[in-house]
Formats: sequence, C-alpha cells, structure tokens
Amino acid sequence: MPRNPLWALVLFPVMLAACTPEPPGSPAEHALETAVAGTLEAIPTPESTDEPIATTAAPAQTPVPKLPPHPAARQLAFTDQGDLWLLKDGQEPRRLTQIGHIVSVQFSLDGQSLLYERQDNQRDLYELRYIQADGNGDRLLLQHAILDSLYPLDDALHVLPDQIEFTPDSSGILFNTRLVFEGPGLVKNDDLLHLDLTSGAITPILPRGAGGDFTRSPDGSMLAISRPTEIHAVWANGRPLAFTPVSFPAVMTYSEYAYYPPVVWSPDSSRFGSLIPSVDPFAPDAGGQVWILGVPEGEIESYEFVEGQVFFPQSGGRSLLSPSMDHIAYFRETDEANIVDLVIAAPDGSDPQPYATGQLRWLGWHPSGDGFAYSETGGPIYFGQLQQDAVNLGEGIRLLWAGERDYLLLAGRRGEWRLAEGEIGGEVRTLLNLSTQDIALDLWPKAGK
Repeated sequence: MPRNPLWALVLFPVMLAACTPEPPGSPAEHALETAVAGTLEAIPTPESTDEPIATTAAPAQTPVPKLPPHPAARQLAFTDQGDLWLLKDGQEPRRLTQIGHIVSVQFSLDGQSLLYERQDNQRDLYELRYIQADGNGDRLLLQHAILDSLYPLDDALHVLPDQIEFTPDSSGILFNTRLVFEGPGLVKNDDLLHLDLTSGAITPILPRGAGGDFTRSPDGSMLAISRPTEIHAVWANGRPLAFTPVSFPAVMTYSEYAYYPPVVWSPDSSRFGSLIPSVDPFAPDAGGQVWILGVPEGEIESYEFVEGQVFFPQSGGRSLLSPSMDHIAYFRETDEANIVDLVIAAPDGSDPQPYATGQLRWLGWHPSGDGFAYSETGGPIYFGQLQQDAVNLGEGIRLLWAGERDYLLLAGRRGEWRLAEGEIGGEVRTLLNLSTQDIALDLWPKAGK
C-alpha cells in the first residue's frame, strides 16, 4: 500500500508504441464500414462527420452527472499493484478500484473524473473505463468487441486504443487507434474518433487515413495532426483549417514503425511547429528542418536545413523545438565515444550555444518554453537556461512539471519506486515509496494547463 502522503505531483504518462502506417490506396484507407454495434455503415467523409455510430455493445449505463466546481485541493491519481488510487492534499491515499491490470490513468480537465485503461495480460487486449474522482460511477466505456469491430482486422489480431484524451468540457473522449499483429508490424490507423460519455455513441471526427497523432492547442480550439509525411491542423470538431499542410519525406526508423514528428504549440495557441528530421537519420549529412505554422490563417515559417545532426533518435518523442518557437535543442557528437554536447540554437541553426557535455539524455522543454531539462547517465537531472548555470534537480529517471518552479521526480526501478518533489534551487523531499512493478500517474491540475 502507498505510504507518505503528498500534495503536489504531476503527470507520468503511459505511452503506447508508434506504428507503421498502411500504404496509400490500401483497403484499410477506405471508409469505416462497421458500426460498433455490428451494423454496417459507411464512414462519413470529413465534410459529413456529424452522424454518430450507435453503440449498443457497451452503452453508458447512467448519464454522466453534472459536476460541482473543481476542488481547490491538488489531486494525484496513481497505480499500485495494478489498481487505481487517489491522493488529495492533506489526506491519506484512497483506493478507487479492485480490478487490477490498470496501465494508464488521466484526469479530466475539471479534475472531477478519470479515464483509465485496463489490460488483459493473457490476450494483449485493452478496455477503457471511466470513474469519478470520488470513487463513484466506475463503468466500462470501450471493450474488446467494440474496438475490434471498428475496422476489418484482415491479418491483425486486434484494434487497440492509441492516444486517448478527455474533451475540454469533460463530456466526451477523443481517441485514435492502432492494429496489433502476431509478430512485428504495428499499424496506426491515422483516425480520430469521439466517444460521448452520456450516450456512448462513437462519432468519426477524422476518418481512417485522414488523422494521425493529435496535439490539442492550449485553448482547446484546434488539434495539430502529425503523420509520417505531413503536419497540419484542424478545428477541434475535425473541420479543416484554411491552409495547405506541410509535407515532407518519411523518416527512416530502421524498425517496424513509422516516425510521427512531435508537435509543439505556443502557449497562446497562435502557432504550432515541429523539427522534421532528414530522411536517413544515420546518414553522414543527417539534419533537420523547422516548420512553424500560424493559425488559423496558415502563415508558414520554414527555416533552412540544419545539417550534421541526428535529430530523430535524440528527441525521445519530445519536441526539440521550444514552445516559444525561438530555440531548438540538439546533441552534437564529440571526439569521445558516447560523449555529446547539448547545444541550444536558433530555429535555423544559427547562434549555436553549447550548454553541457557528457552522456546526456534530453528530457524536454519547460512548458513555458523558458528553460529545459536533461540528465546524465547514472547521474542527476538538471534544469538549464541560457546564460545561467544548470541547477541539479536530484536523482531520477523521469522529471514531471507541477508548476512554474515545482516538479516531481520519479526514481528507482520496477518494484522499488520513489517519488520526490522539489522546487528549482530548493530542497528535494521524498513523498511516496511504492513496491509496485509498474506505475502510472496523473496530476490535477497540470503544469501549463
């Protein structure tokens, strides 16, 4: 059972693997032909995505209640021994479930409810469930039969959820899907679906082949869409914005999945951008190019190709372009094996400023864009800012921002986890020790939200 109550923690997301898209023109790119309840219907086109798909296999059992204003207390949801727990300011941890096998959790934006995924370890299947933060209303939202009926399986074993998010008003869920096979060869469906929490109806927002990885704008009005050869944006209801998507050659991954470039939004939702690696990340002339798109008008800024850097394996799925859009980060090889320089530069690669040297790992930009985090192999995590010395944040394998200066560190390994909190330049305090094998966390409210 968890020990040591804490008052401030932040998100530790459980992420599913990226997948290889199906080739253009394949049957899988055609309409969503199966209603979730088993009634065959053609999927609407992007111009007619308002009709829901009836879902009788797992309808909402009761209407989602109107929730009171969000509580003042900070809340942490976490898993211990496969079950879901909740911790509020000044209270002891409280167990919310007793069903086991929970692998991810996230709060709604109002902090009043939670989504969680439960995995069947014997069959590699997932189900999506909902529970209120007070422990009431636990119910099934998506089960195996519903997911597997979304598309023809062909040679795949199952359809699985990929990205999952509450809508900003907490009344529904946005999600996309992927396929899983007997062996290598995961496939993202590049779709976007909406699940209504009251009716249980699933509505296609972007049909299969028209979506991709999605990143919501801070104001909630738009979604940036990342695909292996394109980045673009749509309104939150799926309607296209009036500009031409940015296209680029697919990046070689030397593996059984495709590369989806991470996208970052500016804090004011006026722009989004990405650093797109070159086709072969291990070629002698490897590099990358920054694209920044203004919305909703579609002004495009493109910076010259930054040569000589291997951007793809450096990011770890985190943006190398800052939220402020005025800097990129990358590692530059040195003459010593496995030793690199962390360099901060302008988006076009000019004014490169070496900041740190060692066996380094990139942990991402601060949500405000003012500062960045990195770690040393076998050593501490650091917070850096240009023209300032790095600050040692403490030992850990994950850094999670709880506010402008507050943070959470996850340290240890499976079966021996330690969570600590700190403030930049201040004391680091152990908050929670868990003996669970795997851990999933989410905080409400989150930094930058």
